[in-house]
Amino acid sequence: GFLILNFDDETAREIKTETIAHSLTFGFQEGADFQASDIKYQTSEGSEGGKEGKAIFDLNTGVNFKINYKGNIVPVWLEKLFGKEQIYSALAAVGVGVIFDLNLVEISQALKNYQGLLGKMRLIKGIKNSRVLDDSESASVSSMIEAIEILGKLKGSERKIAVLGDVLGVGKYTIEAHEVIGERVVKNADLLFTFGSRAKFIAQGAQRKGMALEKIFQFDIIDEGKIRLQDEIRKG
Repeated sequence: GFLILNFDDETAREIKTETIAHSLTFGFQEGADFQASDIKYQTSEGSEGGKEGKAIFDLNTGVNFKINYKGNIVPVWLEKLFGKEQIYSALAAVGVGVIFDLNLVEISQALKNYQGLLGKMRLIKGIKNSRVLDDSESASVSSMIEAIEILGKLKGSERKIAVLGDVLGVGKYTIEAHEVIGERVVKNADLLFTFGSRAKFIAQGAQRKGMALEKIFQFDIIDEGKIRLQDEIRKG
């Protein structure tokens, strides 16, 4: 049988040394069978619409990177996708393709149709011709920070709204973790909406870092704030 393992994960590397199965590894680190490099987020060129009164929706927005396998290098393009999780998924798919005797060029072409994991750093259309960078599935501190920083890089938006909820599983670091997230919002979003009892510390961190109070909206539950959020979303 075959195993496809994340080389960046120490436990997975240990499994590789212990298994009798044929294993392939992927990751960003040197030593992975399928190594991703030269990662570049494209956030400005190309648009759909763009006329007055219509939102710009980038056709050429996403991530470019290169895959190196046994000295062969091919470029990969993931449209409207961002973040490490999406790249990891693409790398794992490359491993599957190689097992089934596809060449790297064929795999790279096929990945142009990859739509990504739901709720994992996907750029989707929202109401009023807005765009949503959706990273709502199982968000962690690191994934939230990554999403916030990518939000800041997106071009063509009149203004940017960070909509953030509770991060679970951080235990005694709950306050500190949420405040760190809030600090990153200040330079990357124009407005901040938080939902949840823990997420109030995101707002606290943003305010402490200099975000004006009138740009911060806090709600305990989604139903309390969704109408206000819809009101703040402007066409385009």
